[in-house]
Amino acid sequence: MDRVRYQRPGARPARGLGQPGSFLDNLYRSLQLFIIHSGAVASPVPWQLEIARFLAPTVAAGATLSAIVHLLDEQLSGIRVRFYSNHVVVCGLGRLGSLLARSLREAGYDVVGVESDAQNGAIARGPAVASHTPVLTPAPVRDAFATTEWMLHARSGHTATLLPGGNVLMAGGGPKVAELYDPASGWFTATGSMVDFRSFQTATLLQDGRVLMTGGMVGSQIQASAEIYDPKTGTFTATGSMASDRVDHTATLLPDGRVLIAGGDDGHEALSSAELFDPKTGNFTPTGSMGQARDLFTATLVSGGRVFVAGGSSISTANLAVDTPEPSLRSAELYDPTTGQFKPTVPMTESRRGHSATLLPDGRVLIAGGVGTGLESLVSAELYDQEKATFTATGSMSGARSGHTATLLGDGRVLVAGGGNGYGMILDSAETYRPATGDFRPTDPMANGHDGHTATLLADGRVLVAGGRSIVQTPVGAGGGASAATELFVP
Repeated sequence: MDRVRYQRPGARPARGLGQPGSFLDNLYRSLQLFIIHSGAVASPVPWQLEIARFLAPTVAAGATLSAIVHLLDEQLSGIRVRFYSNHVVVCGLGRLGSLLARSLREAGYDVVGVESDAQNGAIARGPAVASHTPVLTPAPVRDAFATTEWMLHARSGHTATLLPGGNVLMAGGGPKVAELYDPASGWFTATGSMVDFRSFQTATLLQDGRVLMTGGMVGSQIQASAEIYDPKTGTFTATGSMASDRVDHTATLLPDGRVLIAGGDDGHEALSSAELFDPKTGNFTPTGSMGQARDLFTATLVSGGRVFVAGGSSISTANLAVDTPEPSLRSAELYDPTTGQFKPTVPMTESRRGHSATLLPDGRVLIAGGVGTGLESLVSAELYDQEKATFTATGSMSGARSGHTATLLGDGRVLVAGGGNGYGMILDSAETYRPATGDFRPTDPMANGHDGHTATLLADGRVLVAGGRSIVQTPVGAGGGASAATELFVP
């Protein structure tokens, strides 16, 4: 007996494989040949089923292909490598790696670089590796320190000056020869030699792009001499001398282009005298003296072209090891260039020397750390409001430090790095101060401890930390504990 298939009244007859169907039906049946057996399709088909019946075999086919690729990945990699003839992989794009990559490209090879430090200056914009060289790097880590090439020479008590072209001039604190750091390549290259070997000098960028170096230790003697570096020629030339020998003094560029030189130590006593350097004549002339002799103090240009000086010590640095009742100062003063006079302002909340002072975007000045009335470093910080003429305490640092650096970042925070803790320990710790919340927050530590170092804000917002005395000795000129180590803070 023939079997009779029940059909709902009004429904269209089911179509089997031998019956004609729509284009979609035929396409679906064709796909079924690769996935599952074909069967009758009832019409009309709901739109949800139309999607599902095509999606299911497509996903199955994709999964099958993915499994095949995974199983044969090693074999496929071998096949791909055969097409990479004359490719060279250079692992690590430091100075030597970058030179090797560039040489290979010039020889006609295709080069691929692998670098673990995404902030390596050698790959930031490519010229050190040579153009069109692909580089594989991890994702950059923010608010952390990244490695970069070390200086050519170990330096401590040196200066670092950001030049108009974006390079950084590193001078003194080591050999007479100076060097330039190029943020684009991450390399240091030698430039001209200083007229005198100097350490603990000041360096001031003049309005015409030259750099004024004053005083400091010339050999073992404190000197009054000065010299100027011209980045156009890469040379140093002597200029007029100061009226007094000075070390641990300050040099502040005034709005009219002159430079205020103040205080310091002449080897016998702390100084209260001040003088002005005029770039037009190359000479120094006396100006009004401070009300208090100071060395190891800070000088900050504030509103109205005035210079705010704070803290320091009133005795010679040579005598600071002696246990004295009050080796550090609380007093502060303001220099007015229109009158050429210093006038006292309110004292700080604590006595400090070897502290930092940073002008914030809102006009306040952040005073942090330093050494207090004893020989221990301080953890405290305070804010000077020049409009109200007041000092107020703010959040404390995560650890006591003096001889550190404090750098204003592009986002308004202040990076505080390195220094000493007053117990002979050189610090590798760093932290950032947030003016909006008034607190310090630790960052990841530096790769090396730094004291007597420099920290320079680069044009791209990174901070170059360089040299100083370090807990890590360097492979070049490590005598005296000076270090050639450098690193970059990436905000």
